[in-house]
Amino acid sequence: MTEFMSWLPDDDSKMSGVQISIDSTDAVSGYLGITEAYQAKKGSLTQWLTDERPAVKAFAEAEAYDGPSIIIAYSPCGEHGFELLDGARHQKLAVDSGYWLLYRYDPRKLGTGEKPLTIDSKMPSIPLDDFLSTENRFQIIKRKNPERYKALVADAEYEIRRRRTVYEKLAEVSMPAVAAQSEAAE
Repeated sequence: MTEFMSWLPDDDSKMSGVQISIDSTDAVSGYLGITEAYQAKKGSLTQWLTDERPAVKAFAEAEAYDGPSIIIAYSPCGEHGFELLDGARHQKLAVDSGYWLLYRYDPRKLGTGEKPLTIDSKMPSIPLDDFLSTENRFQIIKRKNPERYKALVADAEYEIRRRRTVYEKLAEVSMPAVAAQSEAAE
């Protein structure tokens, strides 16, 4: 992240649109959104870690972890059929519909009694179709075969509920401390 930041200009006027997007959606979107979030909090990692926005928290935990980190993000493209300037709103729809589950896994919590998996998404609050109707790839099916589309949406809603249930069960698990290999060899 620091490397990425080094080649971007420190021009605050270029960040104002990103800040408005973040403030209005509570989402961090695209390179500039990530950069803005990073710049805004880089002076104090502790403060950054207490930020309640899941994306900011995920980047802070990844930055704080002494080892490899991976962040998997929903990244739409222009072929999805909506204005990419609406990316933050679109990502919020994906989360609010349950299509995209926000969660974090922190291996530093292993053996501490804390639960390493945290689910940041609330239960779906909008119908899945509200999200799917924003993307061309799903609307093509709806136009060509409305009955098939309804069946696919029902299957997807079931899968969203099933997947969430699995992750909720995993999030309940705290891992016990494991003896070091040298102790185990004795």
